Amino acid sequence: ERFEKFTAERWPGLERIHGLHPDPAGGLWIATEGAGVFYFKDGRFRQWTAADGLPDMLLRAVVADEAGNLWFSSNKGIFGCAPEALHQYQRGKSPPVLFWRLSARDGLPGKLASGAGQPVAARSDDGRLWFPNYRALAGFDPAVVRQTGRSLPPIIEDLRADGVSCLPDAEGNLRLRSGV
Repeated sequence: ERFEKFTAERWPGLERIHGLHPDPAGGLWIATEGAGVFYFKDGRFRQWTAADGLPDMLLRAVVADEAGNLWFSSNKGIFGCAPEALHQYQRGKSPPVLFWRLSARDGLPGKLASGAGQPVAARSDDGRLWFPNYRALAGFDPAVVRQTGRSLPPIIEDLRADGVSCLPDAEGNLRLRSGV
């Protein structure tokens, strides 16, 4: 019957909201500038940050594709994941959430996908997602990206410090002097 006020004491992303997306379960996804992603449902907020696998904290928009996957635009490009991956993630117990990421390799003109005003992102009738991409418009079929744009953990083949190969000790630890 009336508006409910959420002040900074209730959650840290208040003053930095850039995008909102309601989900079918009655929750609200919130993209923020600098505070990561929030999910609001039943009066409670849950937050994901770079420490949880989020590729960028400076988010500009959030939109869902036809399959319900969330896609975010940011200063570091466009990335997405299934909302279930975020909901199942447990800080300190789960590995970081893996996101599908778009890059120049996929045809993205540049990584800056910010835009101004709202809404910044849109889904067209054919299922394609559209984002401003600096001085271009980026449109793509998210079903194709999910099939080909996998984010895999890196494999480290060699570590060099000041041009010299370094190997970990017997326990797997590697120590270097400061300034190396």
